[in-house]
Amino acid sequence: MEKVFKGLDIGLVIDDITGTVKDKENHDAKLRMVLQQAREKEIRFNQEKCIFDAESIPYFGHLFTTEGIKADQRKQRQLPTYLHQNHMNCNRCKSACTAI
Repeated sequence: MEKVFKGLDIGLVIDDITGTVKDKENHDAKLRMVLQQAREKEIRFNQEKCIFDAESIPYFGHLFTTEGIKADQRKQRQLPTYLHQNHMNCNRCKSACTAI
C-alpha cells in the first residue's frame, strides 16, 4: 500500500487510508489522486466502509475531527462494562486454577 500511494500525503494503517485537507477543493483533488492510483493498481475499496467529505470520522476508538483527534465517547461508555466482564473472567480463572 505504501508503494502504491507514495507521495500522496495520506495516512496508511494496515488496509485503511486516511487523509486530511483544509478545504473541499483540496479534498476532492486528493481523493481523485488516490482513486486514480487505486484504479491503476486495480485496488478495490469496500464501499460500506468509505467515508468522504466528513467533518468527523470514527477510527480506532478515536474521532478524527476538523478540530483534531478526540476520544470517541461511545467507546468510553463501553469501557467500564468491558473491564467488569474481563475482571469477572479473571476471577473465575483464578478460582478454577486454585481448585486444581
